[in-house]
Amino acid sequence: MSKPPSTVKVRRQVEASASTFRTKICTPWSLVVCDGSPVRVLDELEGLTANYQHKVGFRTATADPSFPDSWQLSANVRSANGINTEDFSPSVNKIWIQFCIAAAASSGTGEALASVQGMLSPHDFLVGTRRIEANPDVNAGENDVYRIGRKFPAFMLSKVMLAVIYTGSSSGTPTVNYVPAVRYYNRYEDAGTWSTANFAPSGPVTANERRNFLPTVALTPGPNLWAEVGLSISTATRGTFRVIAMAKYA
Repeated sequence: MSKPPSTVKVRRQVEASASTFRTKICTPWSLVVCDGSPVRVLDELEGLTANYQHKVGFRTATADPSFPDSWQLSANVRSANGINTEDFSPSVNKIWIQFCIAAAASSGTGEALASVQGMLSPHDFLVGTRRIEANPDVNAGENDVYRIGRKFPAFMLSKVMLAVIYTGSSSGTPTVNYVPAVRYYNRYEDAGTWSTANFAPSGPVTANERRNFLPTVALTPGPNLWAEVGLSISTATRGTFRVIAMAKYA
């Protein structure tokens, strides 16, 4: 159960030769629970020549960074050597984030040694990942909950987020329905009861999809010490699920 609160710092000599801001440096993708909480971006400029300028920005992805949202660039233009920070509030229900520097030249060409780094919430943690193969011919008559990752602390737990990539759906039958489930324990070796009451179910799915789940009803771990998260899948479901589970603490 771990996730570094900051991204790798990326540093590179950047050249700009157009008046339009174009992405020049990107950090690797990072996992984050986007629930309205801010993220912070640091950028640094050294050896700046005349005409060089840049903006910092970010983009998010719902469940798979191969399908990203559009870049969101700052309105602030940097055109002097130094270190700057800026906060952003990404859209909710996103689990991936990436930061960038987009550079331009006010005229002619310009260049600088630039770096960018993102700072994420220290309260977000990766619980686990899992690939699930669902087959109604094998699982007929069962109501299956597939555990994602290991048990994790319930103390001060405020949210869990599941990102699901589903492939294999078709219209008609079998009907595809799935929803996250949570359960709580006092002793690590205990077995609690799964509940799906905190999440809105997927509803009948008739196409491949990427979906995020945040609680629609507040989690209630109470005095318990441990929590566990899973994906409850209807017995008639056929297909492949790739799941990422994150936890957020107060």
